[in-house]
Amino acid sequence: MFATHGATGVDSPIDQFLAQCKADGYKINGIFDALGADMVQISYEAAKKSGTIEPAALREAIRAPGGYPGTTAPIISFAEKKGYPVKAVPVMGFSGGKRVLITDAQPTFVPALN
Repeated sequence: MFATHGATGVDSPIDQFLAQCKADGYKINGIFDALGADMVQISYEAAKKSGTIEPAALREAIRAPGGYPGTTAPIISFAEKKGYPVKAVPVMGFSGGKRVLITDAQPTFVPALN
């Protein structure tokens, strides 16, 4: 078993995103491309919400309650910890030689950064 940024190899939204990128001719570097998609999606939604691309306003919009949809998780929120995302963390395993999703839940304990 292992925890990961997002479930892959199980026909997940990440798998679909990476397949589309490959079909569009992009070189795929693994799940990190999906993390980049999260960054772009969250930045775009924060700019729409704030009505500007001014850094302080974007930061506040990113940290607003409710979070934003992502590629690696249905909702990614920066409201709780202000500096890093709170989102579901998939735990993957193997059964019959294939990847399986064991659980995909937000951790119950996420330490604060001081």
